[in-house]
Amino acid sequence: MKKKMILLISCVLLLSLTLLIIDNYRRTASVGEDMIKIARKVIPIADAETIDIQIIASVDKERRSLVYFITGNEYQSHSYFPLEFKVIRGDKYKFLKMYKPMNRGMDISVTNWKDGYVFVVNNDRCKNIQITSADGQVEMVEVGRLPFFHYFEEIPAEYIFLDSEGNSL
Repeated sequence: MKKKMILLISCVLLLSLTLLIIDNYRRTASVGEDMIKIARKVIPIADAETIDIQIIASVDKERRSLVYFITGNEYQSHSYFPLEFKVIRGDKYKFLKMYKPMNRGMDISVTNWKDGYVFVVNNDRCKNIQITSADGQVEMVEVGRLPFFHYFEEIPAEYIFLDSEGNSL
């Protein structure tokens, strides 16, 4: 009886370890299509398996990579999803978690990540982001090609999205 119990426990542990390894492998990705496959599984939208998904850009810090995804196309509304991956080695990443961005509406998204802010702008009316740091210094970031991606490496005291006239959006 004791041997059967030990054998049963051993089998359960081996099965658990195997499932853990398989799950870990499924959430490991190379840059590009593998990351998009993971995004399709974790983003909370009904048509995640079929909607257009693209990687906007990414930022790396402390062996972590925040990859920003955009869903939709020119005929659909856009949604923005930042996913964090751990850098395993140069070309392999392990999915860790999805962040909830502060969507400002108007195709503008902001995410607090690693003691900084990630700004994503996909609004052609937005020409600049005025960022005031905690010490009061003001930085004007010109919005380039859309979708635009910028990582500010500290928590800003204030940020304002500006149009071509310098008016707040």
